[in-house]
Amino acid sequence: MTTVGARAHHRPDIQGLRAIAVILVVSFHAGLPLPGGFVGVDAFFVISGFVITAMLLHEQASSGQLNLRRFYIRRFKRLVPALSAMVASTVLIAVFVLSPTGTQQIAAKTAIGALLIVANQVIATTTGAYFDLPARANPLLNTWSLSVEQQFYLVFPLLLGGCWAIARRSRFAAYAAPACIVLLASLSFGLAVLGSTSAAPAKSWWLGFYSPVPRAWEFAIGTLIALAGSRFAMHAKAARFAALAGLAALLASAWMISEATPFPGPWTAMPVAGAGLMIAAGQGGDNLLSRVLSSRPMVGIGDWSYSIYLWHWPLIVFARTLWPREQRMVLAALALAIAVAIVSYYLVEKPMRTASKLGDPRLAATAAIMLAVPLAMAAGLGIAARSFFWHDALLARMEVIRSLPTGWGDPLCVSRVPVDQRDVQACRWHGSAKGEPVYLIGDSNAMQFSDAVREAGATLGRPVTALGSDGCPFIDVYLRRQSDPRLLAQCRADYMALMDWLERQPAGDVLIASVDRYWRDPDYVISRDLDPSRANPQANAEALNAGLIRTIRALKAAGHAVTLMQTIPHFVVPPYTIEQTICSGWSVIAGSCQPPYVEMPRQFADELQAASRRGIVAAAAATGARVFDLRDFFCSATLCTTRHRGEIDLYMLDGYHLNATGSRLLQNAFVKELATAPLRESDPAD
Repeated sequence: MTTVGARAHHRPDIQGLRAIAVILVVSFHAGLPLPGGFVGVDAFFVISGFVITAMLLHEQASSGQLNLRRFYIRRFKRLVPALSAMVASTVLIAVFVLSPTGTQQIAAKTAIGALLIVANQVIATTTGAYFDLPARANPLLNTWSLSVEQQFYLVFPLLLGGCWAIARRSRFAAYAAPACIVLLASLSFGLAVLGSTSAAPAKSWWLGFYSPVPRAWEFAIGTLIALAGSRFAMHAKAARFAALAGLAALLASAWMISEATPFPGPWTAMPVAGAGLMIAAGQGGDNLLSRVLSSRPMVGIGDWSYSIYLWHWPLIVFARTLWPREQRMVLAALALAIAVAIVSYYLVEKPMRTASKLGDPRLAATAAIMLAVPLAMAAGLGIAARSFFWHDALLARMEVIRSLPTGWGDPLCVSRVPVDQRDVQACRWHGSAKGEPVYLIGDSNAMQFSDAVREAGATLGRPVTALGSDGCPFIDVYLRRQSDPRLLAQCRADYMALMDWLERQPAGDVLIASVDRYWRDPDYVISRDLDPSRANPQANAEALNAGLIRTIRALKAAGHAVTLMQTIPHFVVPPYTIEQTICSGWSVIAGSCQPPYVEMPRQFADELQAASRRGIVAAAAATGARVFDLRDFFCSATLCTTRHRGEIDLYMLDGYHLNATGSRLLQNAFVKELATAPLRESDPAD
């Protein structure tokens, strides 16, 4: 009887499924209207689990044992040559296109991580969440999934071999290996669900998007299908139904899932089940979908899928860097990437996969060169980028740009640690001053004003305390970010502790500032209690406005005056974004580096922040609080700009925050505001 392993080597429908998976991923990355196209990666994981298990089953059936050396060499030949060629090319292009002020350094670190099979961890600790802007500027972001897959290849044969060893000593030998895999899958899926909820341990990347731990069950689904083999093959009618149901689930997930969906988590079961059903349907025989997937065009795309996956993302990032407002250039880059991928497949991937005997010394030498060259290139780029190519003017400029407002470093006054667990005295200045105290409270958008408020306090003879909760508004609500559910407990604990602290402090002026995205970003679910509604910006805004009124009234009941700060213009929405790149590597080398600036129509800024601005004005009107709006400092009647007073003042740390220079520029504005603020306002509700 033909084993499942032997049959898996002749499953053209599997290649067709790879084609669907890579089309989904590439479409999503190219900005096409497919919000959940990234689930194609999950389909790849299921396929890998099936194919690798089938391969190991075939080898065990034919030789009676697992040859791990042979397995690892075959995996190396399959994956590393094409990866090395792509990484080396990306690093070389990054020298000229990306900037030493950030993106070159990120690319260099990720390149090293990709070649050492830890790109997922490097990305998690450098550019953060998969859907955030810093990650999208990383030309090697796509290598996170390759590292997860390679980590699976390292561990899984040992695990399966151990399961088989247990099986030989068991009365239930036929079920021991599947039982091991079911146990692993159950544990992994449980951790994936935990990681998607607010109960997840704080600051643990092991339960996050890039981790192999909540992804292992996806590989395990493919493994279980392979272990089941032809013994559980479906009848023709069942196979047809399963194939169509699987395709529907996979495609539907690409539309129903989005970056706002907690992922990986329960929703991940949809694309995984879809891919699993399609594989299982083709296990026992012929069906219409399997025939379509086995067609020459689908198999061809499937054959090229690994190279396409490697090359598409770097070229898309380079296109967006060079032409940030030209979607057609992104599509042109995608077309170029497909052409390069096909060339790479025939000149690199396929020849190396079939090259020489496994024990040939030339293979070891070639492998060493494949790794050493791109590693050396990446290390060299990282060293040069950290030194800004030894460009003195750029070094001086970056010192200004990267100057952090007081309280962002030492001392750390903006944190996700509740205030009752912090050294509050380190975040208090002019403590011996006799005037009424000033309290600067909020998230990082409050802390960006710390230098301005501190200097204003010195001028007016008033003690100043600045305390912020990173990523959490000082508003009486329950806030959950779907991409980081752990914020729910953290934000609430910090709000309660900070309110309790303020209620025990001497009466003074409380300045409250927050980023505006809480009002408009569907990634947030905000409500008055622990039973949040669906992510809905309108419902979020209503909850925030009501919560802000409760916060103001609680502070006024404690004797404080309250000033609400309108959010300054943010340069974070295309096409009006502050690029993380100040100058390209080529402009630095050529000595033509000039810091760019952004001009954004004031009407666009007002419309973008309309919900938060209306909410702040309404809350102030309902409570008698003051509103402090710095709009005119950053904007003329028609334009908001990162250029100030006709000069390119480098006052923005990033698109959301001022640096220390920018904060100090606002000192006089805060002196005027605090000098005219009464200690106690009346509340219209009194």
